[in-house]
Amino acid sequence: MLRVTTLLLALLIIGSSVLNAAPSPPAPIGLPDPARIRSIAEFRLPSWGYRTIQLGFDLRGSGKTTNDDYRVKSAEGLVIIQPGVSIYSESEDAISDIALIVNGEWSTSRYKDYDWRYPHDYENRYVALSADIEGEWKRYLRPSHFLTIAADARGLHELRHTEEQWLDREKEVSDYTYNTYDVDLMIGLGFGRVRDVTPVVRALRLGERLAALGKLPGLSDREVQGVAEHFTRRLGYSRVYSRSGKYFWDDLRDIVDGMDTLTPFETYYVTDVQMENLGDRLEGWEIAAGPSLASREYDGRDRNAVLSGFARGTWYRNHTLDHQTGLEIEGKLGRHIDGSADLGAEGSVRFYAEHLWVIADRLVWRPHFSATVAFLNVDATDERKEWLRADQRYSLNSAFTFYIEDRVSLNSLASFGITRLDRETYDGHRYMRHRTEWRVSLSLTYYLDRTLW
Repeated sequence: MLRVTTLLLALLIIGSSVLNAAPSPPAPIGLPDPARIRSIAEFRLPSWGYRTIQLGFDLRGSGKTTNDDYRVKSAEGLVIIQPGVSIYSESEDAISDIALIVNGEWSTSRYKDYDWRYPHDYENRYVALSADIEGEWKRYLRPSHFLTIAADARGLHELRHTEEQWLDREKEVSDYTYNTYDVDLMIGLGFGRVRDVTPVVRALRLGERLAALGKLPGLSDREVQGVAEHFTRRLGYSRVYSRSGKYFWDDLRDIVDGMDTLTPFETYYVTDVQMENLGDRLEGWEIAAGPSLASREYDGRDRNAVLSGFARGTWYRNHTLDHQTGLEIEGKLGRHIDGSADLGAEGSVRFYAEHLWVIADRLVWRPHFSATVAFLNVDATDERKEWLRADQRYSLNSAFTFYIEDRVSLNSLASFGITRLDRETYDGHRYMRHRTEWRVSLSLTYYLDRTLW
């Protein structure tokens, strides 16, 4: 153990001397005034959106022939057609996100074995059609009152035809049809507003990088808001353009005066702000409640439908640019309304809390805690009496990241979880299961020397 400790200390000393001898990068940057959160309070969502319509096509084929003692011929073919539509729009008044994906698949395979002892013929044809549509719409009726609707529907239809024959046996023919669907619908009314203010923090970081280069004075408050609005659209660029970075940064030059004077190295240094781990920065609070319906059917036999009511609350606060606290709580209570007479009420409560701490430049710590309690009541029947199942899950996690370009990279995660399952069987027997889990991971890369010649 002493030898290992001595070796680690020696490596750190050598690494430090190498770093001190290396050329210095631009001046260290960091949020010089963490208490300056006015930009976060003033941020408003820009009106923007994107639309993509695409068609995917996949054609595959393969075959094999062997002419040894076991003569075999086989061939396979596959055709997949996948059209899709995605529409997203966002503004202070409304947010909508709709995606539709349709998948059509046809495949065939044939196999023939000429072995005189066990001749075997096999043929399979398969056709499948599936559709998945997801949509979420949120409309602010007043500045702090909103209506939200979310829906997710999936369906699958499969057909399979198989023919198989062995030796002198009669040919076996089978046809199989499979249908399934899955629908979730939620409608809610609420008040309050939570905004994603990560673009504001990223805009401030961009200004600090520009100031560190010494060519530009940074960004004014007005430019910070303009850059933040532009960063908000970053996802749209990646969905619309193959070379999204080129168009994104070209358009940013129209917002920030003087960026076109930067050298290629300086431009790369500035654009690296997009890679920084800033966490998910949110600001505000909101409360929403309403009904929800979940209905599922598998192969026309297994049906399951649950009508529920939900209520949730969300609160996020950036105390400074270096500290953010978030709380979320959600409760659901529902009952099975389909033919499953033995399934009764069910419910759950979920709680989540986190704190984000930017300890220093590129040094981020995010501890978070989550707890979920759920139950399902099974009604009594002629064969058994009523019984209950309850689940409890608690977890505490801590994520720590540290990064200095070309020098050190550290990612660590620690988690501790407790699961408790409480069961009561149909004959009145009760048992509990208690499980404790923990996990620790540490990834460290320390560059003692990096030289290019």
